[in-house]
Amino acid sequence: MSHPTNLAQYFELLLKFKRVFVKGGIKRMKYSIPALCFALFKLSNEIIHRGGSEGEHEVIKENNEDEV
Repeated sequence: MSHPTNLAQYFELLLKFKRVFVKGGIKRMKYSIPALCFALFKLSNEIIHRGGSEGEHEVIKENNEDEV
């Protein structure tokens, strides 16, 4: 999924993976969390590269506030 068509849906998917990975314990996280971080870095570069639409920025901003 290197070129997601809908960035907000891709972000939601990554957050769901994060919830599953965290429940897996420390042994699972040491392999999965670094990959998740790089996927989030890749997503942020994609947002910057595309410029994103205003709607996508609003959805990502709202979801990010829920996680904190």
